[in-house]
Amino acid sequence: MDAFIGTILPWSTDWAPRGWFLCQGQELQIREHAALYAIVGLKYGGNGSTTFKLPDLRGRVLVGMGQGEGLTNRPIGQKGGSEEVTLLTSQIPPHNHSVTLNNTFSAGISGGSISNGTCEVTVNLPNNATTVAGNATSVPSSNTCLGVARTTANQPINIYSTNTPDTTLQPNSVQATGTVAGTVTGTVNGTVTGTVNTGVTGSGTPVANMQPYLILNYIICYQGIFPDRP
Repeated sequence: MDAFIGTILPWSTDWAPRGWFLCQGQELQIREHAALYAIVGLKYGGNGSTTFKLPDLRGRVLVGMGQGEGLTNRPIGQKGGSEEVTLLTSQIPPHNHSVTLNNTFSAGISGGSISNGTCEVTVNLPNNATTVAGNATSVPSSNTCLGVARTTANQPINIYSTNTPDTTLQPNSVQATGTVAGTVTGTVNGTVTGTVNTGVTGSGTPVANMQPYLILNYIICYQGIFPDRP
């Protein structure tokens, strides 16, 4: 089969026919394959003075040169892509991790104690302000008591009066301080609020980036018709 030098074809077996090379990145001598070098040049490697390289299509997919509509420009000979990729946090779609909590609690208190505590107690006497007559009673003298019912003249003591009140009695209070000691028992109820940190998850294992595939060989013609440049 006559073909243009530099033609690349898919090939179904693991050897190349006469006049063809497998496309496996071989480094060739320029002086031995001047015609093929004139077509391929240094697009795929080589030192340019004595050697050049064939395209290495092992494990690679062919992509057309240039910039398709809405696509990135791809110059001839460029390599790219990877078999697997590790996703970054910035590449993961926005999402939330749900957390369900019972945010009420009940805690029993038992065995606690109070010691060396001080407190102040105020006791309000339940008497109301009122007025009484200032002469409702006689002023007792020394060594006398309210229990004496009569005077030496056998007359009652004036402890009650029907006169108009003219003296105001004020309510009073009693204050006391001391030390409190004892045991406290009971139940504390409340609500828990705050932010829950779910922590980091995932292992960073690379993700496979391979499409379904079938393995063939590619061959390139090095003996054939030299193409005319238009």
